[in-house]
Amino acid sequence: MTNLTLLSASQAFHYQPDDIRLSYLSMVEPFNTIQHVFQFRSASLSTPRATFAPVELTNPPGLQYEWGQGNIDNITFPIRLLTVDNRRVVWEIAGAHTEHIDGLMSQLLEICSMFQPEDGDATLGPWQSTSWFSELSFTLDVSIARWKEKMAILKIIDEALYQVIPAEKHTFPSIYVHNYLEHESYPGDFRPWYGSRYTLSLRQGTTVGDNTFYSAAPLTTHQHITLIERIEKFLKG
Repeated sequence: MTNLTLLSASQAFHYQPDDIRLSYLSMVEPFNTIQHVFQFRSASLSTPRATFAPVELTNPPGLQYEWGQGNIDNITFPIRLLTVDNRRVVWEIAGAHTEHIDGLMSQLLEICSMFQPEDGDATLGPWQSTSWFSELSFTLDVSIARWKEKMAILKIIDEALYQVIPAEKHTFPSIYVHNYLEHESYPGDFRPWYGSRYTLSLRQGTTVGDNTFYSAAPLTTHQHITLIERIEKFLKG
């Protein structure tokens, strides 16, 4: 694998109801402090877009910040997105590894601790669980032709397709792996939030001959890279 690019890394911190005090975070001082510390160019009180799960309609609706920057362990990187709704805090960074998000979250908790509700609860309390998502671009050292040697089902598909398509055209697969509960209704291929699908396909704007791919997974960046290394090893073998 060569030309590895870390496109994005996202992490969601999931909370119990009432452990995120949106009314306090929506006040002018904490709202502006968050924007200032992370140098966000855009900030709004609005219902955040769905990422790791649907967003409930609440009053206040939530916080959404875009296009800031972080500096963790002397590494500076773009922050594409920070959203806060009544059930989760979501960070999305670009060009950096997932573990830096923990430092951003620690900074956010420190800011929130400056604004204490009268009832004594934390403005932003301890989270219940976390989820991850990452996007990579890379060039594989094994051609798409090798995929067809390793996966017989692709040969079967090619036999049918080449009955009607010109021989000079190249077929190539895109892999989608979904995850749902056994009795959960499948909504179709498009789901507007992360975590329900793994994707491996040609990188947009490249050619079949470039052998450059895009991969998106509900994994940390390091876990994701390990997965791609294992896929490449399997194809080579």
